[in-house]
Amino acid sequence: QAESVRSAAKALGIELFPQVNEHSHYSNTVTAMKMPEGVTDDKLRGGMRKQGVVVSGGQDLIKGKIFRIGTMGVCSSGDILRTIQTLELILAKEGKIASCGAGVEAAARVLESQ
Repeated sequence: QAESVRSAAKALGIELFPQVNEHSHYSNTVTAMKMPEGVTDDKLRGGMRKQGVVVSGGQDLIKGKIFRIGTMGVCSSGDILRTIQTLELILAKEGKIASCGAGVEAAARVLESQ
């Protein structure tokens, strides 16, 4: 599930957080991403919440700078695709992507291969 979210983020041009190296790796329970430049936490997470999709924000020093999509527990492929679709709608509304679909397509490809 987490790999599908990471794939969607890459397709949408969203930078993953943190940058991994030979001593670290991404979590399989949550995917953290940098807030797109010019988009506030309220617009992204608040906009998604208005659509019925809740994603987490950053804490302490990174509050408002990242957002997180969880993939642990009961989390279906449909949940992932709806979350990515809602993220795309907000990014399009904020002028960060020209059209919707690339993130959902990337996530679906990973989900289908699992």
